[in-house]
Amino acid sequence: MDYLDRLSEFVEAVSLDRLSGEAVQAARLVLLDTIGAMVAGSAQPENRRLAAAMHERGSRAGATLVGHGGRVDPLLATFANATAGVALEVDEGSRLGGGHPAIHVVPAALAVAEDTGADGRRLLESIVAGYEVCSRLGSATTAKPNVHSHGTWGTIGTAVAVARLAGLDAASVRSVINLAASMSPANTWTTALEGVTIRVGRGADAKMVIAVLRALKAGM
Repeated sequence: MDYLDRLSEFVEAVSLDRLSGEAVQAARLVLLDTIGAMVAGSAQPENRRLAAAMHERGSRAGATLVGHGGRVDPLLATFANATAGVALEVDEGSRLGGGHPAIHVVPAALAVAEDTGADGRRLLESIVAGYEVCSRLGSATTAKPNVHSHGTWGTIGTAVAVARLAGLDAASVRSVINLAASMSPANTWTTALEGVTIRVGRGADAKMVIAVLRALKAGM
């Protein structure tokens, strides 16, 4: 059994019944905190324009644009909500993981959970699975000096959360992780250090939602 098997079996086994009360409460707080970051960021002019652009796409009403009202395709909602969530740099972070797992995991999990009618219990389980995988990969890897972690292991966490919502078995979760790893970009610190107004990683997370959903429909 290799590390991918262990990660995949962990994801399949995540259940609120097996988690401590402290862990469940932490997951709830992470969810609420991230929603708050998305709501706050949604008021920024550029994010209002982004939400309007998502509305104009005329897609099916699957998931809510947080802070704006109205519903769009889960892919578009993930992109807009995650972008809003990092706009003010108030999204939570994990010192052990070396990044911000929640903003990768929560927007996608919220959008897909709403679109599929998943209940709050399943949503929390998907967040725990995605967050834990993000943190483990983040703490176990060292990126090259100019590589920004956003959009790298976070993309895998996004995919894991969607896979957990779908109730995939460990073998299928392993396939999802491999798919996500092949689509993770090596973003640089340039955007953060030179005043660029685009936050890295958001597009990769959104693309993973649609890629995993399509793979599920095709039977992996």
